[in-house]
Amino acid sequence: MINMLSGFSSRRIFVVGTLIIVVFMSMFLYIRIEQAQEQMEFNLNERADDVLQRVSSSVSPTVWNIYQKSTGRFYSQTTASAILDSELSAMFLIGINVYGNFGHLFMGRLKDSNGKIIPFSNSDKKLFTNNDIHKKSLPVVQGKMTIGRVEVYYSSASYLPGLRKIYFFECLQIIFITSLIILSLYLVVKTSQSKNSVELALNELQNTQEQLIESEKLASLGSLVAGVSHEINTPLGVIVTLTSMVLERNENIQNQFYDETLTHSTMKEYLEEVDKSLKLSTHSLNRVIDLLKSFKHIAADQMMGDEREINLTQYIKEVMSTLSTELKKNRIQYQFNSEKEILISTVPGAVAQVLTNLVTNSIRHGFENKKKRNISINIIPNGTDATIIYEDNGSGMTSDVLDKIYEPFFTTKRNKGGIGLGMNIVYNSVKKTLQGDIKIDSTPGIGTRFTIFLPKMT
Repeated sequence: MINMLSGFSSRRIFVVGTLIIVVFMSMFLYIRIEQAQEQMEFNLNERADDVLQRVSSSVSPTVWNIYQKSTGRFYSQTTASAILDSELSAMFLIGINVYGNFGHLFMGRLKDSNGKIIPFSNSDKKLFTNNDIHKKSLPVVQGKMTIGRVEVYYSSASYLPGLRKIYFFECLQIIFITSLIILSLYLVVKTSQSKNSVELALNELQNTQEQLIESEKLASLGSLVAGVSHEINTPLGVIVTLTSMVLERNENIQNQFYDETLTHSTMKEYLEEVDKSLKLSTHSLNRVIDLLKSFKHIAADQMMGDEREINLTQYIKEVMSTLSTELKKNRIQYQFNSEKEILISTVPGAVAQVLTNLVTNSIRHGFENKKKRNISINIIPNGTDATIIYEDNGSGMTSDVLDKIYEPFFTTKRNKGGIGLGMNIVYNSVKKTLQGDIKIDSTPGIGTRFTIFLPKMT
């Protein structure tokens, strides 16, 4: 899609795309509102039919009495009047008429402009010429004989408040969805604009990767990226699950709101669920933020190599947290011992590089045939200096291997893809970058210990 966009003006694409989206979403909004109006009119007609059925059944005995005594007309209107008045309590009804068998008005009741129920006469029909007022009628039957009819007058204006609510919520939803689509289009256009920049950056990266030592350093950084991304998956999964649950619950609440069945207890329960979900999501987001901050600091330190003062204890914790996925995957127990705060002026990126390479070396070489796998790191402060002791209980190394361990391109795993630069980078990082010293002790079958002296940088 980006290739297709590259031949056109990015601004033109965005403007035209936005117009198309707005037109489409406006049409969609119109259709939705029309559907809502049709549904409300249908419901209103059904309610009018129900009124007709009830009134026809209720006044049938009285109209039959009139039919039998058409000459005397001695009858009581109290019962029929009460029936009509009761039905007219419904807001959508305007008037109800009951006609006898010869078409004469037997009884009619009408709501005046103040909502008061008054008698209805034939002359009042002219009041019902408004387009919002509808009429329906139904015969009054006794057995199989039609003895009269009932007419109801009702107004479609009664559902306007509910329709306005639907208009409002539909507009909000359409605006929200339209904004998201336009934002997505904007991001696509921006991506097309930055294509050349991305390609240049990729070429530079490929050129850098051709340098073998830099490739090894980038590989260790890749381990950090993999570890952080894996650790982030869990809190992000929690956030996605909670968001989906809230969206589903929100849809149910909206449906109940539109159906006018939403109760106070249901709304209270919904708010409590949302509050709990938001708290869990916030906790998970804070976890993601902490992981990203750790990775950002460590990655920036490795790439830039600047000297600064750090809390060595906290920094090593951050480095090892980014490697936690590798430790778990390889079933390695990890112990860390240090004072709460050890301040030292050093090059943090080099410290991270050294620890990453030592852990990688233990995994690839030390623990190959080991079931119980342990790594421990101890920090011993000494004024403004510090000593890091890294130990594993791996297979250890022979004296021949120890003599060549820091030589570039020396490896015991060449047939398995090893290039022999990991420990050379450790040595150069400690000696040159950190201006410190490193000592190694190893016993075959027992394990290996690295003692790293870190002086205060001058």
